[in-house]
Amino acid sequence: MIEAGFDEVRRRAPWPAAGEESGTSGPESVRFQAMRVGYFAVDSDSTDERVVLNRIVSLKEDSGKS
Repeated sequence: MIEAGFDEVRRRAPWPAAGEESGTSGPESVRFQAMRVGYFAVDSDSTDERVVLNRIVSLKEDSGKS
C-alpha cells in the first residue's frame, strides 16, 4: 500500500539542487520516506502499472514506547 500523493512525488522527482542539472532520470531517482517505516527508493524495474520499492534505510524502533 502506497500513501496518497506518491504519484505526485514520482512525477516531480528527482529534485536537483538549485541551478544544477540532475544526471539521473529513471525511476530509481525517486527517494522518499515512508511514515514510520524507513526510506525507500523506486527500483529501476518499476513500471507505471507496478511500483517496485527498495528499502534504503530502516527507522529504528524505540523499545521504550508502548
